[in-house]
Formats: sequence, structure tokens, C-alpha cells
Amino acid sequence: MRSNEQPLRCLLVAPDTPVSTMADSFLAIRVSPDVQRKAQEEGNRAIGSGRLSDPSDRQILPYINAVVEEARRWHPIAPMSLPYAADEDDSINDFRILKRALLVSTIWWFTRNSDVYHDPKMFKPARSFPPYSEPPATGVTLGFGRQIYPGSALADASLFLIFA
Repeated sequence: MRSNEQPLRCLLVAPDTPVSTMADSFLAIRVSPDVQRKAQEEGNRAIGSGRLSDPSDRQILPYINAVVEEARRWHPIAPMSLPYAADEDDSINDFRILKRALLVSTIWWFTRNSDVYHDPKMFKPARSFPPYSEPPATGVTLGFGRQIYPGSALADASLFLIFA
């Protein structure tokens, strides 16, 4: 590196996000061969075998999108959000939150909530479709509000291309 160049430290974080999710999901898919079969069939039917998928294929691959969504829900790479401090005194359901109190969201709880996701411990991409039509977990798995992971769009696009 030349003396006038700055190191690209931010790049060290971004590749780990899709790789961690992918590795965990491959384990889940290994024990759920029907998931791999359905994704393969959808890709072959929608794209064929003459080319690789690209980002424009996302609209024609709903099951593969569901696999990506389920991968992020089933095993979020950051089970706890980054801590942040309350800006002012507040209360939620009669719990008092003092100004400057550190708050940490438990992302694992959101993605394992049995009131929202049936059989939440299981890897089931079908939960995105009727009759379940369960909400996507992507709103919490990479943070939210001011604490959102800045590489979330890159991680999501990378996971889609890897799975597709």
C-alpha cells in the first residue's frame, strides 16, 4: 500500500454476512432435500441451464427468494442487535426506560417468536406462501432504524445470487 492510500477496513465486515448465512443454510438444506429440489426445479423452469441467474431474475424466482428470506430468519448471523442508548426517559407497557439506558434488541427472539412463525425452529421456506403467509424477518435480521447494517442490500443481493 502506498503511503497516501487509506486501507479499506469496511470491506472486512461485508463478506462475512452472506457467507455465514449461506454456510448455516446449506446445513439446513442438507437435511431438507425437498427445499433444494424445489429451488432447482424453479431455477431450471424459469431460467434454464444455458446461463447463470442475475439480479433481474429475482421477480421470476419466488421460491428461491423464500429460501433467502428463510435463511436470514432461521439463523440470523447477529442474534443480538448493537446496543444503543435511549435519548429520553420513556416507558413501554409500564416498564420505565431511563434516558441513556442501554437497549439491545434480541433479534433471535423476533425470528423465533411462535406467535408469528409456526414451528420457528424448522427451516421452512414455504412459510412465505399460503396457507402460512408469515411476515418476512428481513426487517429485523440485519438491524433496523439507525442501527441497520449498512451492507444489508449487498448481503441480500449476494445471498440471492448464491442461492439462485
